[in-house]
Amino acid sequence: MRRKAKKQEEPVAVAAAEAEAEEPKPGRLQYSEERLSRLIGYERDELRARRGALADGHWGRALGHIAYDKHAVLLMMKTFGLTPKDAGLTQAELLERVVIDKPKVADTEIKVMRLGKNRGLLAGIRLEDEQRVTVRVRDNALFVPGMVLDCAMIREGQYEYLGRLPRSRGRW
Repeated sequence: MRRKAKKQEEPVAVAAAEAEAEEPKPGRLQYSEERLSRLIGYERDELRARRGALADGHWGRALGHIAYDKHAVLLMMKTFGLTPKDAGLTQAELLERVVIDKPKVADTEIKVMRLGKNRGLLAGIRLEDEQRVTVRVRDNALFVPGMVLDCAMIREGQYEYLGRLPRSRGRW
């Protein structure tokens, strides 16, 4: 009785299977390509040309940016022959610097007290503790004292109005 010889796998196929086993699953796309290019000193065109080598799911669009996951950021650094230490950073600091900013969330209500001389500013008070604050807006001509706005904090005492502008002066 004759036995069938086992097929030997080609070395290329074996190497590809090992590479797939080592590569982690795609993670959250939260690291900006623009910030990464500035940090490592290469043009975005060079990053764009090399991103095709990354597996699907390790890069894509997130929050209006081309974004990478953690594995892809480190792999891109390696393709340029760089390490986080070359940038004078630890791996955690590098990833923190290239993370995409989270969108601002309106979390504070502010009552308009008066319009500023600068068309981009309003003076108001926070409703929760009656503290006087400054609010950035696109055009203060459409606001009137007494209007209540949902704003996001920029820094202590300064806020930014995130909603739509009134359709006409004092009218939502």
